[in-house]
Amino acid sequence: MKSLTITLLTLLMSMGAWSEEDMISLNDYLKQHEEFDMNNVFYVYARCSAVNNKVYVLSKDSEKFKDTLAEPSLRMYERFYVEAGNVLMEIKGKRAKEISENLKATITGMIDEYTTMSNKLFIKTGTYFTESMTEDTSICNQVFIDTFAKDT
Repeated sequence: MKSLTITLLTLLMSMGAWSEEDMISLNDYLKQHEEFDMNNVFYVYARCSAVNNKVYVLSKDSEKFKDTLAEPSLRMYERFYVEAGNVLMEIKGKRAKEISENLKATITGMIDEYTTMSNKLFIKTGTYFTESMTEDTSICNQVFIDTFAKDT
């Protein structure tokens, strides 16, 4: 029984346990959490870091999108990553060194989910940008403008 459980867990992880339908859109997440606490802020910042990382990775080698999409996405990925870390430090009451693995694992897991979604769409359509990625990116752009644009 133990080996069956391990096999099933391994299979689920290798398939990408989250499918596009399983990962809530940021828009739906925001609708479900109208009253925000620091945990919600951390989640949104982590998701925004992840989606911007994915957009950067998909557009950085394109001459057409290098300046207009890749560079802004890289800046937003980095800024949301730092801010997610700041929020996590506040939530946990710990220093950066103590939360760095948790932060990295959380955002990497989200990036992996966006990658799975992109790859599934590419197989079907030949494009990597899913509708939910586009919507999440739009929301994150607005969060960035509302929250950090005055700092840059």
